[in-house]
Amino acid sequence: MGSVEELCDNIALINNSHKILEGKVRDIKNTYKTNTFSLEYNDFTGLSAA
Repeated sequence: MGSVEELCDNIALINNSHKILEGKVRDIKNTYKTNTFSLEYNDFTGLSAA
């Protein structure tokens, strides 16, 4: 969570193209009381259309 807190004030969690959670990092931490997050980044800038 430390990296997220350093980079962002607000976050949105997206699963299968659906926004499942959005808000301030501190509010989300207070609501869910856990410090375990998985962050996945997909860089599609290098892909070409077939």
